[in-house]
Amino acid sequence: MLGLFAERPLLCVVDDAHWLDRMSMTILTFVARRLDAEPVGMVFAVRTPEAANLLDGLPELPVEGLGDADARALLDEALPGPVDDRVRDRIVAETRGNPLALIELPRGLTPAELAFGFGARGGGQPVAGRVEEGFQRRIAALPTTARLLHGEWLRRENRRAEARVGLRAAHEAFTAMGAEGFAARAGRELGATGETVRSRAPAAVAALTPQESQIAKLAVAGRTNPDIAAAMFLSPRTVERHLRKVFTKLGITSRRELASALRPS
Repeated sequence: MLGLFAERPLLCVVDDAHWLDRMSMTILTFVARRLDAEPVGMVFAVRTPEAANLLDGLPELPVEGLGDADARALLDEALPGPVDDRVRDRIVAETRGNPLALIELPRGLTPAELAFGFGARGGGQPVAGRVEEGFQRRIAALPTTARLLHGEWLRRENRRAEARVGLRAAHEAFTAMGAEGFAARAGRELGATGETVRSRAPAAVAALTPQESQIAKLAVAGRTNPDIAAAMFLSPRTVERHLRKVFTKLGITSRRELASALRPS
């Protein structure tokens, strides 16, 4: 970054800064407060000022909704087809010029729904909640592995209630298709949210071949691939290939997860 602004001014935009962990926010705001003499600008975009109190003291620029004409122009691009002017007026009024809402609320709705039932799905719910529901409907249509990854991310962000929805669906889907390793992985994540899940790990462990099981146990004991290869008269490359198969069957991605994946429920 130092090299970049030595040649020309630099603008660094941190979008959705309210989702940053505290350490990252602390470092970035520390840097931002010490750039007065440099040709560098930092912009932090947050949903509400209260969401990022570490930004206190920095200049603020509240971003208001779009004006009526701009809101209508953006809405026309997002609408799937011709819509009655009264319906367009209602959408603009409900979204209050929020660009994201103008784009997302009509998405997935038919012209008939827009003409006769706009807002019915929301049931009086705030616009932000209805936009989020639209995202949730799209997430529900994602492949099972994507729902698992999304649920894991939500759980690590301490959004446990939201994480349970995707993780529960992933656990049920993987269980139904017989993907024991991924079912066990989804179950562990679901358990970490506070939900009681009957572990499928024993079945996944039983799917390991005797050689894979022995290699996994040696890895848990802290043995390196060359150590395991020497003990089992194999090449390190063969050990690595077997470990990859073990990770796939158990639904894990690293040695650090082996011990818990092999532990009886």
